[in-house]
Amino acid sequence: MSVEISGMMSDNPAGSDISLQCSWDTSVYYMAWYKNGVLIYEEDLAVSSVLMGSPPGLTVDSDYTTMMSTLTIAGAALDDSGNYTCAVTCGAKGVEFGMIAETLQDTTEVFVYGE
Repeated sequence: MSVEISGMMSDNPAGSDISLQCSWDTSVYYMAWYKNGVLIYEEDLAVSSVLMGSPPGLTVDSDYTTMMSTLTIAGAALDDSGNYTCAVTCGAKGVEFGMIAETLQDTTEVFVYGE
């Protein structure tokens, strides 16, 4: 089982749109995006619910069929620079199912430059 972030991570001019793609290779029931360790988006597939929507300027599009989530930063500003983490949880949502949930994550640094 693995999770990986790809996309435009460094040398992004201010004002550009930045897209990060998080992909995983197993069924998941929960996914989240973090910036500098702070939760910015979370989604619970088990109840088909976005638990915390993305802040202004960010959009998230998750597709559990293709096992991918895309975080887009529209018109990136200097303060959008930072470490972005995608975390997914797979397995049962509780030990009563006889399985232990496992959370996988990947982190990448995004750098925005300019005025």
